[in-house]
Amino acid sequence: MAKSYKAGRSKEKSDEMTQFIIKEGTMLDYETDALEATTKLGYDKSEILHSALRMYFDTNKELKVKIAVELYKEGKVSLGKASEVADLSYEEMKELLAKNKVRIRRGPVSLKELKTKAKELAEIL
Repeated sequence: MAKSYKAGRSKEKSDEMTQFIIKEGTMLDYETDALEATTKLGYDKSEILHSALRMYFDTNKELKVKIAVELYKEGKVSLGKASEVADLSYEEMKELLAKNKVRIRRGPVSLKELKTKAKELAEIL
């Protein structure tokens, strides 16, 4: 028996845009099945997901900025990479971080931290 895909809808109060609710038997099942089908056809699943996320983020500037702030706050990206993710200049990113009360990292604080970073880099290379 063929699956029936339905999309649940909900109004989000903050922007009142219609949002899809992810529930069993909804569009997520369809998208998962479509992704698996493309894999069977010989397409690279990670490449498809990467492209889909890129397109999604390119159309959601506010989300890109929030992600950049969060990644920087967690120490997962540098200030330069955060500004690249957010599609902002270096100075704009610094201002945004300050506005969000995120401490800007300025490099190793101590000699011990510097040595630890150097050791980590040496292991990578």
